[in-house]
Amino acid sequence: MAGPTRLYQKQSFSGVVLKDVGLGRPASQDVDKSMLEVSAEQIDQADAGLVFVTVADDPTRTKRSEVQGTPVRQGLNAVRNSKVFNVPDETWMSGTGVQAADAMLGDIAKAAGVDAPK
Repeated sequence: MAGPTRLYQKQSFSGVVLKDVGLGRPASQDVDKSMLEVSAEQIDQADAGLVFVTVADDPTRTKRSEVQGTPVRQGLNAVRNSKVFNVPDETWMSGTGVQAADAMLGDIAKAAGVDAPK
């Protein structure tokens, strides 16, 4: 978004869905909050086996390119292993409910290389 980068934590809608499907979190994200705001220099707190990214604003107004260009981000395991996935903000952040969760399951399955639940 046009503002700080947010790492969504366990108490966010997407965090609950990720937990429900059994995806663990690194210690830096195992926090009982909905989100954590970080600077580009702190983006290493987002590192995990899979990283899901949303953009909630016009990409030209966000810090996306600034964050993507940092050596810290380039050093993330998920970046080096091509495990960063752009997903729709409408379902992952703004959506709540069965339809949003179902769409998330499809995104998670695709990222994990498995079939989506039917």
